[in-house]
Amino acid sequence: MFDQFILEVQNNPKLRKRLIMAAALLVLAIFLYSLWPRKQFQRYELKDTGLKSDLNFGHLDGSNKLYYYNGSAFLSRDIASNKDDVLYSGSRLPAPHRIFWAGSKGVLINFKSSFYYTLVEEKLRSMGKRVDSSTKQYTWYLDFASGNLYLVSNLPFKTNMVEYSEKDSSIYMVDDNSFIDSEGDGGPDLDSFNVTTFNKIQLTSDLLITGAENLSKCPDSLNNSIVCIVALDREKPNNQNLYAVDKDGKLSIIFESSGILLPTNQSDKYLSIGESKSNNSEITEGSDLHGPAQLVDIINKKEVRLGFDAGGAGSAVSLDTDGSFYVLDNYLSSKTVKKKTPYYYRSGQIYGNKAKSKAYEAKMDNKLFESLFINNAGYGKDGSSL
Repeated sequence: MFDQFILEVQNNPKLRKRLIMAAALLVLAIFLYSLWPRKQFQRYELKDTGLKSDLNFGHLDGSNKLYYYNGSAFLSRDIASNKDDVLYSGSRLPAPHRIFWAGSKGVLINFKSSFYYTLVEEKLRSMGKRVDSSTKQYTWYLDFASGNLYLVSNLPFKTNMVEYSEKDSSIYMVDDNSFIDSEGDGGPDLDSFNVTTFNKIQLTSDLLITGAENLSKCPDSLNNSIVCIVALDREKPNNQNLYAVDKDGKLSIIFESSGILLPTNQSDKYLSIGESKSNNSEITEGSDLHGPAQLVDIINKKEVRLGFDAGGAGSAVSLDTDGSFYVLDNYLSSKTVKKKTPYYYRSGQIYGNKAKSKAYEAKMDNKLFESLFINNAGYGKDGSSL
């Protein structure tokens, strides 16, 4: 059959001419396709600030400001100019355990050691108390403008369950051990501390949620809501839901997920980690479960499949206004690279209800990687904090 086709081409000038033209057009099409501009996913640069998570408690705010503590002073650094401004110094303080920044106003602090001959011991004595195992757990607020130290709570605050609202001049927080057994009827208490009046108010007690993982700003469209909380669904322990607390302390479900919810740098967008076949256990605090990643618009209830699996712990997500995104994740690195090589991240673009992305090397070592997640000290190309 092939010999017959060759013979027919040789004996048919018109057919031979058509085949030559078709071959030339095919070559031209391939050449033009190779020249056609393709989507080049953004390559991000991760900067090592030189700060240590357990000593400096760095926090990136917005596009260009980094707050940190150097052991004797609280400072802000302009990343573009690398210039430091001292926000407060002059008082001897115990060694911090946790620091939460209320912008340039002050800090919420739990201390861990070296309490004697410090501002904390002085404050305790003025209250008729002394340094002991109980008072060491206290949460304090240090006001930068006045240098005054205020007692906020007799308990430490819970990591990831604290949020500062510049609009309200208030810190919203949940105490570290205010949770009641999930089998009971109770739940966490939500408090606010005003950084202008220095008054603390209990907004609500015994919120009917369990396994709360994150407290963050609510989208602007939820006008009456003050904060949003990611917590477990009591009836479906493998799922996390997003709840809103309004100004009257009432709780309402904003979004029900089929897996894990992680906040992004945009208050109306969350990273949803769906169920994977290998996920056979219930979600717990610090869970390392993984599964298909989706970007969820909690207001419009729109879900975008990202096309790859991500982990439920230690993920950082930055979204840009042009639909591009950036995901740096413990699970991605553990699946794609060997132990002593650089970590990877995925940079991509959203198209409708789907997305395309590509994995890149992240030029950093393990210590920088860990501190980036502990302190959210990373940012995308638009400067948004992760």
